[in-house]
Parts: sequence; structure tokens; C-alpha cells
Amino acid sequence: MATVILFVPGITAAKAKQSAWLVPLFLPVLTGFTTLWTAWKLGRRFPQNTLVQYSGVLLGKAAGKVVAGAYTLFFLILNVLVIREFSQFLTLTLLPRTPAYILNVAIVLVGCYTAALQLENQQGKRTLKMTIYQKQMVYYSKKYAEKQKKERELVLAKARDLIAHPGKYTRATSIGAAGYIKNIKFVKETGEIPDGINLSLNLEKITEEEKYDGYYSNVYYCTLCSVLYR
Repeated sequence: MATVILFVPGITAAKAKQSAWLVPLFLPVLTGFTTLWTAWKLGRRFPQNTLVQYSGVLLGKAAGKVVAGAYTLFFLILNVLVIREFSQFLTLTLLPRTPAYILNVAIVLVGCYTAALQLENQQGKRTLKMTIYQKQMVYYSKKYAEKQKKERELVLAKARDLIAHPGKYTRATSIGAAGYIKNIKFVKETGEIPDGINLSLNLEKITEEEKYDGYYSNVYYCTLCSVLYR
């Protein structure tokens, strides 16, 4: 839960007074749209990967690990600040006599319990079974189907080039395209594609994906209901 809305407007009004409404119109808009544009471009280039996964492709193995570590550390610190701010908000507005550390611990325990429900053991099985109450709504969009087809064609063009010139690619640079190629392997030490492998497009996978072009779904579920009626 974002807590900026709880404190920033008051701080801004205290400093900028009657001009507070001008504050979000300049620098925040510029930085916000820049961040959004960057995330959009990276998402289109690496549609099946996270920032941690493709940072190594963009920056190299060493620099990619540094960025991935900084990314993880950023959210760790951010979560600490969010928990503190949210507990402070509850103390000031609803529970003035409750120590802040009690609220902090309660929030953390709820988060840990929710995460524990998703943990798996060494055999890949859930350590705790529960019933999830959910509703799925499936939609179809012609524009979304065209978008998916266009994006897949870009990846398939890369896959065809990889099949024709495997020496140009490594494990890192073949991300996305490798998923559509049969028999692809990589040398563990170098990440290169070994010679003598018969590479071909996975036509069955392509045909299977094409059947679902344009479809997307929203899933609604009640975590509280799942916990209460276990």
C-alpha cells in the first residue's frame, strides 16, 4: 500500500502554501512520464523477463548483478519506510494509545503469513493447502490480438535469424527467441550455442499460442475469505 498520499500533500501545502497545486505539474510529471516511458520500452523489448533478468543482457553480467542487487535493496528499504509510515498514520488517526511497534509487527506478520501460504518444499509441493475463492472473467480484443501477433512476429524473426546464424547469439542475447526453438542448448561455461545442433522452429508452440491471441482475463479473489474458510 502506497503511503505517499498520507503525508506528502500536507508537507507540500505547508511549504508551498497557496501555490501547492503547482508542485505536481512540472518535475513530478516529467520524471513520472520518463520513468513510465523507460519501463514501457524495456517491457516491449523483454516481454517475458523481469528487470533482474534483463539487466545482465543490457549492462553485462557484473553490472547487471549490481543493478539487480540495488533494485532489490531499494524495495527492501521502501517497504520498511512504508510499514513505518502506515503504522504512524494508524497511530495518529485511529489507535493513539497503541505503540507503533505493535502495529509494525502486526503488518509484518500478516505479510509473512501471506507469503508462507505460497512457499514450496524441496519436492516443489505446497507446504500448506488452502482453497482460493476466485472468479475469472475472460475478454477478447481484436486490437490486443493484432498487438500479440505483431510482437510474436518480432520474436520469431529473431528466432529465425538465430537458427540461421547461431554463432551470433548466446544464452543472454537469445532470451525470448530461444523459447520458440527446438533442441536449443547452451554451453554452460560460455553461454554459447554449440556446433552441430539441428535447430528448428517449434511450430506446435506457435500454433498453440495463436489460438489464444486477443484473449485476456481478470481474476478476482478474496484472500480474507480463503483464510477464514480454510
